[in-house]
Amino acid sequence: MTRETGWRTRSRVFEWKGGKFVPHSELPTVGAHGVAVLTVAGATTPRHFVFFSNDKDERTTRQDSELFEWDGRAFASRQKIATDGAHAAELFTAADGKHYLAVANLGDRQRNSYRRDSVLYAFDPDAKTPLKKIQALPTLGATDFTAFDLAGRTYLAVSNEQDDHKGGDVDSTIWAFPETTPGACTDFDAVD
Repeated sequence: MTRETGWRTRSRVFEWKGGKFVPHSELPTVGAHGVAVLTVAGATTPRHFVFFSNDKDERTTRQDSELFEWDGRAFASRQKIATDGAHAAELFTAADGKHYLAVANLGDRQRNSYRRDSVLYAFDPDAKTPLKKIQALPTLGATDFTAFDLAGRTYLAVSNEQDDHKGGDVDSTIWAFPETTPGACTDFDAVD
């Protein structure tokens, strides 16, 4: 945040050049709180994506967060999605070989309002609109996500910070992706 621009800032992109990181370009963000990256195989060369989690401006936590793709010279916008106090995201490839984005929506600290759905998206780099919402995940002041594979199955863990009424004494949740067998459920299941 700056006095000149408020929460609407430009996040800097650096490149490795001459044995050090040097400024390369800037991307428009609104209270950017987190960034996630993913490289996927392309037809001829790898494709590089970056997702900025935008937290809030001077009035509201309801901001668009944005997915960008490297075009060989700079990052170009691919899609904006509605978020609510987005604090972090996880771009990942699951055990099924498909790509996903999980966005951690914290909510609003100023209003002491944390009960939000965070969102899991299917991510198809080749689609015109690459992010498609597939499931809302109930969270309590979500601050981060991490995905991991265990015994051939993918899990997604959220870091919950606090609840509107319970305060900071809340559990975090781990969801298990469905088995990749015919007839498997389409929703991701919370693990006890």
